[in-house]
Amino acid sequence: MKYVDEITHDVRGPIEGIVRYLGAAAPPGARVFISYGDLPLRFYTNLEVRGGQGCQTLAGWPPPDWVIVRYFFRFQSAALGARDDAERTLQYLTSEVTPQRYRRVDLPVADTIWENIPSRIATSTGTGDRPKITLYEKVRP
Repeated sequence: MKYVDEITHDVRGPIEGIVRYLGAAAPPGARVFISYGDLPLRFYTNLEVRGGQGCQTLAGWPPPDWVIVRYFFRFQSAALGARDDAERTLQYLTSEVTPQRYRRVDLPVADTIWENIPSRIATSTGTGDRPKITLYEKVRP
């Protein structure tokens, strides 16, 4: 029965959920930091996106309007310089993304490593017991 649900129901993946939400909530040009999934966000939105695999520095970048840290953390690579990059990024996030500056927004979309693979979806809603996508929106003064 789960297989029938998987092939007969559209299951929104994490990137689609993020793109739809930001498309409705974020103004054009808003700054977004995402730990994984930056490339599709750059393609499907008109936002300024950093993080993920984009290899852009965060030095001097103003605090982002939106922050999305996926449940799996991309900073576990053995590549040369990866540890230093992870430390700089974590320092940036812990100093700039504080509870006083950002409000939490939970999306009803499961966070999966890939967009939408039916064999990994637990229910027809795609949420199952997987962690949900959480965004942090910068609080306006």
